[in-house]
Amino acid sequence: YQIQEQALKPALDFDFIHARVIKNSVSMLSNYFTLDVGSLDGVEKGMGVVAPEGVVGNVKACSPHYSVVLSVLNVHSHISCKIKDSDVVASLSWPGGDTHTALLQELPGHLMWQDGDTIVTSGFSSAFPQGIAVGKLIESYKAPGDIFYTAKVALFPRFESLDNVRLMRRKLQDEQNMLEEEAMP
Repeated sequence: YQIQEQALKPALDFDFIHARVIKNSVSMLSNYFTLDVGSLDGVEKGMGVVAPEGVVGNVKACSPHYSVVLSVLNVHSHISCKIKDSDVVASLSWPGGDTHTALLQELPGHLMWQDGDTIVTSGFSSAFPQGIAVGKLIESYKAPGDIFYTAKVALFPRFESLDNVRLMRRKLQDEQNMLEEEAMP
């Protein structure tokens, strides 16, 4: 976790909970994994989950002693990401199949990126601060008639062997939620 700890230093406004993966699936379209911590440990729905190599999912549900996490390897998972050291923001999703790659979608064609660029979280989510590792861009393409590019991303975490993870919660998330609810009509 030492490398990940250094990457998380800018995330000082987050609390962390250590957990172990006790059940994991990677062979379905809707993959989840179960953690050995729950609401009695401070876990809440929506918390981000990271492995030493990077982002692995979001808490979908929890009981007093366990949590179920919506894996990045789930066709319903969408994580706001960006190309490191740039303002290129896009949505990361997994189309199924290969457990080592995902897609970064809706990349604006007028911006620059190249194969090998590192993909990190954008910070436009309450689950993850900006800059948490996700993967590496390995190729990009544009469908005929489309204005956006899609990029294939080699994911850093190895989902088949998830073990120790950390759950993340923004310390002032309740305040942000209350303000946003108040501002909505």
